[in-house]
Amino acid sequence: MTELLECLERWLQAQQDDTNAREICQALASESCKRVGSPDARQAWFYVSEIAPATDSGSAHSDDFNAANRWFKRAEPERYLDSRRVPLEAHFRTHGHAQALALRKTQSAGKHRTQWFYEAYDMPEIGEEPDADRVPEMDGAQRSASEISAATASTLTYEKTEPDGIRLNWFGRLLAGSGEFRTLSWRGLVWALFLILGATLLGAIALLFWLMHGVNRPVTTGDLVLLIGLVATGIVFWWFWVRPLVVLLYDRIVPAFELLTEFREDPCQLELSKATKGRAIRVVRYSGTCPICAGRIELEYGFGDQRRRLFGCCTEAPREHVFTFDRVTLQGRRVN
Repeated sequence: MTELLECLERWLQAQQDDTNAREICQALASESCKRVGSPDARQAWFYVSEIAPATDSGSAHSDDFNAANRWFKRAEPERYLDSRRVPLEAHFRTHGHAQALALRKTQSAGKHRTQWFYEAYDMPEIGEEPDADRVPEMDGAQRSASEISAATASTLTYEKTEPDGIRLNWFGRLLAGSGEFRTLSWRGLVWALFLILGATLLGAIALLFWLMHGVNRPVTTGDLVLLIGLVATGIVFWWFWVRPLVVLLYDRIVPAFELLTEFREDPCQLELSKATKGRAIRVVRYSGTCPICAGRIELEYGFGDQRRRLFGCCTEAPREHVFTFDRVTLQGRRVN
């Protein structure tokens, strides 16, 4: 069992994704190695509150079992390993093993909370059809949960991170305060001023082009440089400042400017929502866990006719695992 756990650890360390699921699987394998020599096999069974302290993303939830349980369920480590079963088994075969490891859990009832552990099973021979009997038998609750999970792989539930969970840099704190401000405030006036100045600049560029049309003289190199500079400036202001603010007024949500958040912060969104007095602009994040491969879901604009529509794209397969996005119901379905 020790060799299998070490083999699994090496495979997990070689993976390039940065999902919480991979971190959980790796931490569980590492902790299991420390207890594998115990005469009682159940010593290698772990509660989520014991797994959380061994990870970076879950250490903040180690003192609260319910918070740790929610963090663990959102990561979906079971789905992470199941979706990568073929390359994982190939890794075990390459290192001379006839068995692989599967993540299992105990049935929870009453005061008995769920525990998680790795269990070995015999891999099918190369070219042989997979045999369900080779995989460790699941009890009725586990099998039912597995069937439900497979049936809901085409649906996604989004999670919303409020402004207090977004790390803003100094520029973001200057423009957005704590991540939320009313439109009828001095910050709202600053944003409106930026929009007006951007629109004014675009109008001035268009007016200058119209005036230059009436100048009757040869075109010089300086004129060409000025024209190119004006066109480039107009495109930058329109695409990166004026257009997003205009779309925010119509669509109520747009991707947030990266200049507002910390360098290592995940992508966020600007949301125009109702406040106590009037409306407010908020820096939030809509994200989720891919129901197919347990990768991280981020919002991106579509293409072509869907270029004004936000979709949830998996960071591991951003063009294959794509889901619709509804900010009201927080639900999405897979786009074929």
